[in-house]
Amino acid sequence: MRHLLDLGGDLGKMSMEIDATNMRHTEKESVFQLIMAHFSDSRQFLTHVLTERIHVREKENDFEFTLDFSILTPNCCREMSVLEAIVNSTSDIPSDEYELLKHPLIVSFLTCKWKHYRTFFFLLVLLHLSFVLTISSGAILATKSSHKEFHNDTLRRNFTQLPQLSDDFQRHFNHTMLQVKILNAISIFLAILLLLHAIIQATSIPLAKLIWEFEVMLNLITAPLAIVTCGLVIRYASREDFFGPDHRWIFHMMSSVILPAWVNLMLLVGRFPRLGCYSLMFTTVLRNFLKVMISFVFLIIGFALSFLLMFPHSQFFSDPTQATMRTIVMMLGEFDYTSTFSQEHNYFIIGTSRLIFLIFIISCSIILMNLTQGIAVNDIKLLHEISQEIRLEKETRFLCELEGVFSHSFVTGQPLLRKLKRRIFDNGTQITYLTVNRKTNSQGLTTSLYDKLLKSHRSLK
Repeated sequence: MRHLLDLGGDLGKMSMEIDATNMRHTEKESVFQLIMAHFSDSRQFLTHVLTERIHVREKENDFEFTLDFSILTPNCCREMSVLEAIVNSTSDIPSDEYELLKHPLIVSFLTCKWKHYRTFFFLLVLLHLSFVLTISSGAILATKSSHKEFHNDTLRRNFTQLPQLSDDFQRHFNHTMLQVKILNAISIFLAILLLLHAIIQATSIPLAKLIWEFEVMLNLITAPLAIVTCGLVIRYASREDFFGPDHRWIFHMMSSVILPAWVNLMLLVGRFPRLGCYSLMFTTVLRNFLKVMISFVFLIIGFALSFLLMFPHSQFFSDPTQATMRTIVMMLGEFDYTSTFSQEHNYFIIGTSRLIFLIFIISCSIILMNLTQGIAVNDIKLLHEISQEIRLEKETRFLCELEGVFSHSFVTGQPLLRKLKRRIFDNGTQITYLTVNRKTNSQGLTTSLYDKLLKSHRSLK
């Protein structure tokens, strides 16, 4: 296998499977996946193969590294095919596959590619930022207009002769509603662009892995919902009863769009090299927290039903849903002990309720919450390493999506688009060799990456 790779073997090449029904060839597994599945020490073997592509030459007190990226770019058409096979090989984080992404050769290759194509990423960030600002501004203007409409309606009920005030308010209200419509129309246009990007993301990810991609699925849900919501706002904003109780559901839809839109922006910031690890650590901690809560959800339901039976006359435990929400709030320390226990006078009931309440404080408020915090704090170093893997995986996917768009037959088949592709995309392709040392760092490689190359060389030596 090492000899085949030296002769130009493609780790991203897909094995083909023939469907006997319609005699079609379908892609099954990549060479990388076959190595990971059938080699006993696959990660060690691939790490050694990648390390062999890093050549070093000592120059006095300095070292000069020559990085050979030919093993990562054997395909002249798709330079990201090998890295795409790595990120599509598994959904587990951490894993041996994602651990390979932190190899100095792969990190150097991604850094060089990122330097050329980061402008497209900044445009994507600008697109998301413009979307959340326009849809949020439209919602704020609509909310302010609803308060002014309520205030003007109150004045008209209390005073009968306010024609000038009503006319001024009507003109101001119409102007504000026009601004709301314009902002929502812009939001629809931006949401369509985001939906197209989400579709491109989804088509580059295997279906079995797509359902676990939280960011992509959130984009696929948020963008169509935003288009529908903004369209409803444009349609009903001119009506006099727009702020009435019959149309309050539109504001709830706007709320359900704005929150995931800002969450999408936070996840997108997670791809920045220096700031991204913190937002990705947040998502990792959230994932661990949900796992803990799923394990103990039956305990919470049990306490909620117990409190519902013990305090049937309390406003906090009037029904199962409210009792469950109140129990979750009590886990954070908001007990409201006095108002909860002051309504009961039976000593037997008071003793039973206080015993269960004491068990709840010990098991949920102390043990469960401290367990959750302990998992997050004790694994902070591991979470930092995992976040680095996730960041590299996100960068790889973005570069794969970009390459997939510009290498599509629609782009390469049109003379104008092909010329545009050569101007804005082809400058970053065909990166085969790179020579770097501490003094001449022309490709934007960070000092920490150079130190990592130096540490890897010294350990091998």
